Amino acid sequence: MLRSVLWIALSAFALFFGNHTLRRGLTEVHTDFPNYYTAATLARRHVPLERYYDTRWFQRQMNYVGWGMQLGGYVPHTPLTMVPMLPLVPLPPMVAKQAWLILNVGLLLASVLLLARIARIPPPGLLLLVFLGYTALHTNFLLGQYYIFLLFLLALAVWSLIRGKGVTGGVVMGLACMLKPYTAPFIVYFAWKRQWRPLAGMAMSCAGLAILSLAWFGWQGNVYFIQSVLPRAMEGTILDPYNAGIGTLTQLLRHTFVPEAELNPHPLLEAPLAFFLLRPFLVLGIFVLTVLALPRETSPSERRDLSLFFICLFVITPYLASYVMVLLLVPLALLLSDAGWLRTALLATLYVLLCAPPRPSWAAVYPRVWLIALLYVVVAGPYWRNLKWRPTVAAFVIVCSLTVADAYRHEGAYWKEPPARLHSVATETAAIYSSNPAVSNGSIVYETIVDDRYSLKRFVNGRIDLLRFDGLAFHPSLPIGSGSPVLFELVARQHSHVMSFDASSNRLSAITPAAWDGVNPAVSPDGRTVAFISRDTLMIKGDGEIRSLPVPGPATDVAWFPHGTRLAFSAGRDGTRRIFSFDLLSGSYRSLTKTFGDQREPAISPDGGRLAFTATIAGVKQIWVQDLRGGEPWQLTDGECNNFSPAWQSDSTHLLFASDCRRGLGLPSLYRAGIDY
Repeated sequence: MLRSVLWIALSAFALFFGNHTLRRGLTEVHTDFPNYYTAATLARRHVPLERYYDTRWFQRQMNYVGWGMQLGGYVPHTPLTMVPMLPLVPLPPMVAKQAWLILNVGLLLASVLLLARIARIPPPGLLLLVFLGYTALHTNFLLGQYYIFLLFLLALAVWSLIRGKGVTGGVVMGLACMLKPYTAPFIVYFAWKRQWRPLAGMAMSCAGLAILSLAWFGWQGNVYFIQSVLPRAMEGTILDPYNAGIGTLTQLLRHTFVPEAELNPHPLLEAPLAFFLLRPFLVLGIFVLTVLALPRETSPSERRDLSLFFICLFVITPYLASYVMVLLLVPLALLLSDAGWLRTALLATLYVLLCAPPRPSWAAVYPRVWLIALLYVVVAGPYWRNLKWRPTVAAFVIVCSLTVADAYRHEGAYWKEPPARLHSVATETAAIYSSNPAVSNGSIVYETIVDDRYSLKRFVNGRIDLLRFDGLAFHPSLPIGSGSPVLFELVARQHSHVMSFDASSNRLSAITPAAWDGVNPAVSPDGRTVAFISRDTLMIKGDGEIRSLPVPGPATDVAWFPHGTRLAFSAGRDGTRRIFSFDLLSGSYRSLTKTFGDQREPAISPDGGRLAFTATIAGVKQIWVQDLRGGEPWQLTDGECNNFSPAWQSDSTHLLFASDCRRGLGLPSLYRAGIDY
């Protein structure tokens, strides 16, 4: 009877899954599969890795490869995350997604079989648990996510370890680590447990894939990831770092103590120092105490040891969306192998609750954090008796010392950031992205994300108006004085177009044909000539003629001098770009800046006296200002975050720019800084 009920339930779930989830996944476009597919396409073209993490540039490439206006980005993935997608690149985008989902169905079944053997339960019973955590399964297949594939790798690694195939288990664990770094702490686990064969296998696998990444993307690209992306990912400042849907301990603490004008204007207690102290103390403390509680020798409790370490990583991870919860099946299978009925019911209930979407009224209390904590206490409780007071006290002292040092560094950087010193501009509650401001005649036009689309907004006299177009709108530019029309880049139908929009007549017209793929336009002060970039070439259009300008190296950004006869532009190889000027009368160019950092986004003050630009040094973007009449450039902004996209106001004494400080990487808001002469 019970078996019949089980098969009826499984059949009902399978039919619902096929009709409600799989059918939609096979026919609808949603992030995140387009992110992986686009990155794999770029990798096959050997595009520099640094560009993948430029949110706007990557969004443009998504449209170029055929994903329409689907919103996405490659942050915070590792350089090799897209590797499993490389065989799918020759397929059209939707066919590639369909092939990926069909593969994932097979990987899910294979994972269930492996985990059922680990748990020593019939596969149908474990498959029922998979279906009961339906939201995690649904989001993985609807979005074309990565975590069914990762679940298979982890299941294979754990199955190999339990079967005594230590090297194989370590190799697979290293493969998972280099694709998604969730398993990186297992290096500590294997070392602590003196499991040298898995440790050697994981080390060899990581080293081999690191060599592959260096060979594929070069030294510069991998260093950029390590300096710019990895630290922000580890600290949880990816996407919206206050979003309760992410549901991690780090997000809960940040939401409680750290203010942010748009995303978290009213924290429970405005005490950033408390966040800087509590986050590393809890994350390091939980991790270290878990390791100390584990027996050092291989023992009959090896399955429970592995499960405890897995669950510990879920407690301290900085990112935990609903689709990630499917990975909890691995430690649950390990725990179910010797669990009684009561414990099995408790574990299954916790898994179902963790996978379920929280009610909106509960989201603010971060229920997933408390459920994960409860699961951790249930599993870790019996281990705490293994703690010895001397190593525990020594570990506590070390953790406190590291916490104080980390908090001191973050606290110092925090008060140097723009949100602590400057006024925000065009502030809106819950605005996730505001960038690339253009200023003229008292109005500000800037990029924004509204309803999962890049659009433009105009801010004037305290009022914000949305300018929405049939495509993705980037990089507005305004003529000095008139403020109209607005020139911008429109990405649509796999091409970029330089467009002109007159708000008074609601007229939209194309400045460049699709064949040019014009990006980053800049309109001359009189509004009659347009400079733009076309496939790394600096172009200019005036009186109906489009011509290229002879400049050194690939060009990326351009701006006008106020008299309209000179251009400022950035050019050079990725990572070594500099700012130059081009004289339209003589046809010659000269360098405006010295060599340091990667220099982009030049902006000339309306009086022609100063140059502002963005320089990336050690993976961090900051605004620099240089007097064009002589003198050394000086750094305007600071902090362990990115400040970029400078734009001068008409008085030449104030500068607008975008900053992702206290926010997600590459998801900034706008600020104004005063410049004293």
